[in-house]
Amino acid sequence: MEAHPTWNEYLAKTWKKYLPPIRPAPEELAIFGRLLERELQNKRSNITVLILDSTPELRDLVLSHHLVPTVVDYSEANYLALTTLMAQRGKEHFVNQNWPNMEIGETFDVILSEAASTVVSCKMNDRFFERMHAHLKPDGVMLAKTWVRPNNQRPDMIALIADYRERLSHKDFYSAICLPLFVHFYDYEKEVVAVRYMSAQMKDLHDRGVITDSEWETIHRHEYKKVTLELYIPYIDDIRTLMSKHFYIEDIIPAGFDYSEYHPIFVLRPRPNQTSDCRSIRIT
Repeated sequence: MEAHPTWNEYLAKTWKKYLPPIRPAPEELAIFGRLLERELQNKRSNITVLILDSTPELRDLVLSHHLVPTVVDYSEANYLALTTLMAQRGKEHFVNQNWPNMEIGETFDVILSEAASTVVSCKMNDRFFERMHAHLKPDGVMLAKTWVRPNNQRPDMIALIADYRERLSHKDFYSAICLPLFVHFYDYEKEVVAVRYMSAQMKDLHDRGVITDSEWETIHRHEYKKVTLELYIPYIDDIRTLMSKHFYIEDIIPAGFDYSEYHPIFVLRPRPNQTSDCRSIRIT
């Protein structure tokens, strides 16, 4: 099994440069918060929460509800670097483990995931969700923002750029179209895209005058030549089938802004046994 995701410490140390939806958007945090509060109300007591990765916004959210989260990250250096971006202060339990091999020895009411499966390779995703299932209480829930391809049509680059300039130019270029941008450069056969490769291809477009200096700078500032990160962005039907081996998919919730269909929040309830049949899925 792979030792760890292709995420590296440089990303954690430069995380303040990133904007939503690479980091959680306010609309997404509102969804996470509403669903977390629902679990608190249903159980009428404190709940146990596990957070995958050291995402500061999710940690702040849990701490703001006077809960003590367990944070699981393969790198303590990542955890410490991202702690500096937090607004809340409070007690946390840090667990230095890799998710596909995770064995904490307890189960949780809620698991929060900010695109965690996206940085786990395609071949390890089944193992990833099996481990999440093993760490949920029978009446627990996993709330998983997940990067997906809403269809199998590769986004057209010129159309994406035109859409940005016509409707979204008040936003940061890279952040506004980053998800369809990654899917444009995605290797559908190998099920992976390297952020370094995407950046190199966008530099070529800049050098040929297809994107402007200011548009290119929104990507260049991240210095992806220092980044080894590779991303798994599955077709939504494929990830639904995979998740359904381990979970009932209670809901799929897009955040409601442009291109948010590329990163909805899945509401997952553990199956009592891991069969391959599916319940009906409601998309809101």
